[in-house]
Amino acid sequence: MNSQIIEAIPPIRKGEVITGDWCTSVSNAIRKLNGAAGRPSQVFKGAAGGGDDAMVFAVGAATKAAMTQSGLTVDGIVLDDGELLLDKDNATAGDRGLYYARSGTWDIADEDAKIVLGSLISVYDGVTNNDTLWIYTATNTFAQINAPSTIVVKAKAASATLSGTQTVDTISCAAGSLVLLTNTNTVYEVAATWIPRYVQPKCVFVTSGSANGPLIFGWNGTSYIGSGGVFT
Repeated sequence: MNSQIIEAIPPIRKGEVITGDWCTSVSNAIRKLNGAAGRPSQVFKGAAGGGDDAMVFAVGAATKAAMTQSGLTVDGIVLDDGELLLDKDNATAGDRGLYYARSGTWDIADEDAKIVLGSLISVYDGVTNNDTLWIYTATNTFAQINAPSTIVVKAKAASATLSGTQTVDTISCAAGSLVLLTNTNTVYEVAATWIPRYVQPKCVFVTSGSANGPLIFGWNGTSYIGSGGVFT
């Protein structure tokens, strides 16, 4: 499953900002794996990084502001009865999460749709949130990852010697490579003396590494949470 997703995503280069088009490709890849027409509501187990329970979710819509948890209309579109949706904006933080749309009160999603840290949510319909991706970065918190602060790097590690070519997470990082170091939560460009380029970017796509790649990491205000092996 995971290899199929990465094959469906266009190539991206180090230092490239992830755009809405890239996220649309991820959404389409998830939809393709469903083998279903329309707006599928499916979940996919992750393999590593965020833990074996981290998942990718495909949802029909996501809230754009706090709203009553009832009815089939979310973000300007009408969902099917029982379709999976993301409530990320509820005024009561503990009520945020995945629900099944109903004409009356929404049903809380069952155990097959349990969100854990690092889970990814692909939203493929809606007036505002169409073709967006979100990562569950902290309790009751969802961060959008197709923002200009999403950075593509070659490798990730806790620390490294900040000079010259280095091997980071088993990956040789030559001059010009971008590396995320979590001791400073900073993306560096490899050089004779490493150059800090981005401090605490909201989202980082690590393209390689034995422990940390390929994975998406979202910043939760304290640390980076991995996406659960979606792209391995």
